[in-house]
Amino acid sequence: MATAVEKLKELVGFVTQANHLRQTTLQQMHKIPTTRQAVRGLLTLSDYFQRLRALSHLWATRREAAIS
Repeated sequence: MATAVEKLKELVGFVTQANHLRQTTLQQMHKIPTTRQAVRGLLTLSDYFQRLRALSHLWATRREAAIS
């Protein structure tokens, strides 16, 4: 009988943790971007790094031209 009560307490603890995780996930859902938002963010980030590389290249060629 004691073993059954212990197992039941463990099960209640597990269900409580699962419920807490469910509630936390639902509360955080507004922070998770949609697929479209994620794609737009990645494209924007890619564009940013492409522009940064181009700017870095311009600065490097300017320095080389100034040294020559």
